[in-house]
Amino acid sequence: MIPSTHLALSTRDFESCIKKNPKKKNKKVVYNADKSFNCDKCNKSFLRKENLKIHVQIHTGKKPHKCDVCNKSFSRKDNFKMHNMIHLGKKPFQCDICNKKFLHKGHIRTHIRIHTGERPFKCNICKKSFLQKGHLWTHNLIHTNPNTPNTPNTRS
Repeated sequence: MIPSTHLALSTRDFESCIKKNPKKKNKKVVYNADKSFNCDKCNKSFLRKENLKIHVQIHTGKKPHKCDVCNKSFSRKDNFKMHNMIHLGKKPFQCDICNKKFLHKGHIRTHIRIHTGERPFKCNICKKSFLQKGHLWTHNLIHTNPNTPNTPNTRS
């Protein structure tokens, strides 16, 4: 049975929330289907009040999470934890094909395209395709500025 605090969520989102927060199963979590937790500074809206509190730190400049190794500070605890992985030498995401390891999940997704040949970012003008969105963006400069050299990682 879905608790009343989660009625605004789909069943899948509710199950995902419980899986991510098993200790919070019986705690009240405030969600709002209308995303009415709005930031006063930029009007960005959030489903959870806690997410708004975390977001507001961007505007205040408050960075309560400080690295003991390099003194870099972070406003978000999750970014701080990910940063610490660099100092620990941990790379939790490993390619099943070549065993190369990555710190970020998004990096392995991009890397796997090397093995699959997938090039999802295609130029609308010349139809060249690219592994990464940034490569397409750089490539598009040759169409707007003829003095820009050709870009790497392209396929017609």
